[in-house]
Amino acid sequence: MSERPDLSSGIGDASGRRAPAWLMFAVGILVAGALTLHHASGSHAEKRTLGRPHSVATASASDEVEARAVAGRFLSGYLAYTCGRGSASGIRDAARQLIDSLEAHPPRISPALAGRSPRVVEIVLRGPVAGAITANATVKDGAVIDYGLDLVIGRESGRLLVTAVSEGA
Repeated sequence: MSERPDLSSGIGDASGRRAPAWLMFAVGILVAGALTLHHASGSHAEKRTLGRPHSVATASASDEVEARAVAGRFLSGYLAYTCGRGSASGIRDAARQLIDSLEAHPPRISPALAGRSPRVVEIVLRGPVAGAITANATVKDGAVIDYGLDLVIGRESGRLLVTAVSEGA
């Protein structure tokens, strides 16, 4: 019967030299952190963003309440639009530039999608980061998997409006 190697002192090579276990642990943490940042950066090619962010310097408690209400009203119209039950111009609390972009790039609506009734199950606000409040919405539409939408909410003409929307990760 062969002896088991002692793995507690680290990882080594054929010459017997070993890297300390704490060093290998630290390298693992750095790699995991880099992968998490890459995933969170939105570098996925399939992610589609419409609109352009606008600036919100700071967010007060009343801005957060208003941003949540803006996100809810926007999503109500946007979800109807994406299922063929509304028009882009009927979406409330959207910046004019976003409406123009939605009209220029209408959704392709399959019969299966047209039959769904999406609803927002959660809205999580973050920000302001880089001068904007982001809202991450979780949507359930009767499909097997819920999906996410990321909204950018900025101040335009003194009002908080949704200035960009993209599919969540």
